[in-house]
Amino acid sequence: MRYHSNEYGSAFLTHQFGGIVVDTGDVLVKQCNNTDYQRRVARRVAKVAKRTQFVVALGGDDSVSYGVARGLAKHYGPIGILHYDAHTDLYGSHKEPVDHSNGVLPLAAKGYPIHQRMCRAGGPHEPYTDNLNGYPLLIVVDMDVFDPAYSPGVACPVPFGPTSHEVLSDIRERTT
Repeated sequence: MRYHSNEYGSAFLTHQFGGIVVDTGDVLVKQCNNTDYQRRVARRVAKVAKRTQFVVALGGDDSVSYGVARGLAKHYGPIGILHYDAHTDLYGSHKEPVDHSNGVLPLAAKGYPIHQRMCRAGGPHEPYTDNLNGYPLLIVVDMDVFDPAYSPGVACPVPFGPTSHEVLSDIRERTT
């Protein structure tokens, strides 16, 4: 474990959330083995969740979000998912293995309440549910939700997306 450097904002985060910000390091990946990787992510997230009330997982695609959701559910029990993505990620199978194009589908099949926000491409745009009240919440923000003018390096850009301010405002509106 590494303490996050103060020059990069941990003092701000510590002030905002009232705790110490700790970087637990990367989860090692075995090449081309999503199922193993998702299990590793789930174990790491469950372990971190035991020691804190606020978990931030950065990086990856929706196959990583799947592992994060499973890890949080191991610790908290049922969780709700607020999912910001330009795509619905409802392709393929609702079974494992999970990849970047179907990370939400297996979670919905397992009974996780999911509310999708700001989808603009890739199938139905209706949320699975509007009711996430009472659940510990996983907020997933895929970088392609933002307009390509603000997030130009994503693999599958979709025009006419929101700004970061609009997404943060939407998160605040749904979580307060």
